[in-house]
Amino acid sequence: MNKWQRIEKVLEGGKPDRTPVSLWRHFFREERTAKGLAGAMLEFQKKFDWDFMKVNPRAVYHAEAWGNRYTFGTDDHAKPSLEHSAVDNGDWSAVTRIPPDRGALGEQLEALRMIKAELDSDTPFIMTVFTPLSIASRIVGDDDKMKELLATHPDACHEVLEAITQTFIDFADACTIAGVWGFFYATTTWATTDRITPEEYAEFGRPYDLKLFEAMGDARLNMLHVCQSNNMALDLLDYPAHVINWDWLDDTNPTPAEVLEKADAPVAGGISREAAAQDDTSRAISEASEAIGRVPAERLILGGACTISTDSRDESLLAVRLAAETVGSGE
Repeated sequence: MNKWQRIEKVLEGGKPDRTPVSLWRHFFREERTAKGLAGAMLEFQKKFDWDFMKVNPRAVYHAEAWGNRYTFGTDDHAKPSLEHSAVDNGDWSAVTRIPPDRGALGEQLEALRMIKAELDSDTPFIMTVFTPLSIASRIVGDDDKMKELLATHPDACHEVLEAITQTFIDFADACTIAGVWGFFYATTTWATTDRITPEEYAEFGRPYDLKLFEAMGDARLNMLHVCQSNNMALDLLDYPAHVINWDWLDDTNPTPAEVLEKADAPVAGGISREAAAQDDTSRAISEASEAIGRVPAERLILGGACTISTDSRDESLLAVRLAAETVGSGE
């Protein structure tokens, strides 16, 4: 089987020749430009030959599109820090529907076209987008402040969330034209009871998520990533995602069995940030083997519990890849 056939078999509920596998990480220094991002993604894919590429752009591109500015570090381990927010004291006037091919959004499209031009034709690649609630919070620059605005100015927040949603509907269309196979849709810090209640997410998250999933409906590989501890994965299983990804190694989150009992989609995950960063490959091998033994072959894509560490070690990543080929093939 080639890469897409392997994944497609799992999406259809069949048993592949071996477990599909992919991991993803940031390259903070390189991802500041379209050329740098494309180059880093292609080099990472070439080195490990993953079954799909999750394009891992700088997370702040979502907010840069509306005028946020960030200070970037000089090495590959420093996250961008907020320098200026487009929202000042609750004034959302800067956040309107904007064209998907300008500024930071246009830069991402350029990177996707570069990746498409160089990537093997049988390797699916998916673009990372965030829930509009997360994007609004990033524009504000503070999750606690965003939560306060949801309580004190709900109508204004809904208007902003709609503008962001419509912008990313257009952006998703543009990404598809650029060649992506689908989307990695992340809830970041919001679909968790550590942040808000399920009722609040049902009001300020779900309606906009579903609009975006509807717009992404023609894609071949859409992955829902439910982030954080105490997450709401079980509340979002009716989303029309092809694959569900979350940190099931976290005891506060649902187990694969709990998700598979209620969802038709296969699951992705099993590899922690810590395992990927260790010099000793034993933990990476153990986690990969455990995931393969824990989830039926026809319902598993081996992947990260979240984005792996920038301190990840090639030896540990190769160990995960090898486990997919050996343990994951029944050898």
